[in-house]
Amino acid sequence: MNKYFIFLDIDGVLNSIGTDILENAYIKRLSLIQKEFNAEIILISTWCELWEIKDDKAKEMRELLVNKLKEYNMNISEFCYDKKAKRGTSISKFLEKYKESKIHYVILDDWIYDDYTKNMRDHQILTTFFDEKRGGLQENDIKRAINILKESV
Repeated sequence: MNKYFIFLDIDGVLNSIGTDILENAYIKRLSLIQKEFNAEIILISTWCELWEIKDDKAKEMRELLVNKLKEYNMNISEFCYDKKAKRGTSISKFLEKYKESKIHYVILDDWIYDDYTKNMRDHQILTTFFDEKRGGLQENDIKRAINILKESV
């Protein structure tokens, strides 16, 4: 059985200027990737912590993310974030749960973590943060991400 996953970071992917503003253009690009395979969106961002924080600002940011994704008929399927583990380790543990399936995945992140395996680096679209012109998920990233998702692990 084929399983398709998009491991999604937020900062530097859905925004690019260091604010809490999520850019519609980037979200639309994400939706084009997601819809190609009906991929599950797995949140790997520090934004996962917003579900643990109970103040009004965290609630506002959670709702912003959920509602922006919903505008494009997407949602977060699962969280893959552990404050105590590195990001690559968390992704490996997540993928291990689906070892009986034919796994297809892409990582959308603005950082290469030192525990990313070669396979993870090969499945990553590296975006840019704090760059208004080239930051976030770009148009040319759509085709690259789709091609990565066509491959299996």
